[in-house]
Amino acid sequence: MRKLYTIGVFTVIIVGFFWAGWRGTVGYIPIYLMSDLEKRFARSAGGENVMRHIRTFGPQRSKVPRANPDSIVSYCVFDLSEGPVRVKGNFWPVYSSVALYAHNTDNFFVLNNLQAKNGAFDLTIIGDANQSIPDGGLKIVSPSNRGLVLIRRFVPSKDMLEAVHENENTTTCEPA
Repeated sequence: MRKLYTIGVFTVIIVGFFWAGWRGTVGYIPIYLMSDLEKRFARSAGGENVMRHIRTFGPQRSKVPRANPDSIVSYCVFDLSEGPVRVKGNFWPVYSSVALYAHNTDNFFVLNNLQAKNGAFDLTIIGDANQSIPDGGLKIVSPSNRGLVLIRRFVPSKDMLEAVHENENTTTCEPA
């Protein structure tokens, strides 16, 4: 009987260690990594709620990892502590998408130019579903007060760079 008790206690301890390790890996590492990313991105953009455009094209090193080197990226670290944040601009007609990421790295919203009705996007990010927003903008509820807006534009040719940079310049991220 004592041997069975010892095996049971040992099993509970082992399961506890595995659960704690899993929880730490899945629950806390993404938040730690996103916090570091948000700090670096906000610093390079000049603060939170400011859009930053990466003007590099092709397979070059960039702060934003790019699965496709033919993508031009813009980003904004949003901070809802002072109220809603509005992100708006024109979609790049070849292909572009706007993705919103929570503080724990979860992607909670995506919109691309094929889904948009008028070739533009106007999003108001809020932290509370009951919060009223200023006029305009699709109301998006964020699961966290901080996060990341990532805009990708597909550019199949270097000849299009001037036009895509003009398109980037229409994009803003600012307090609503």
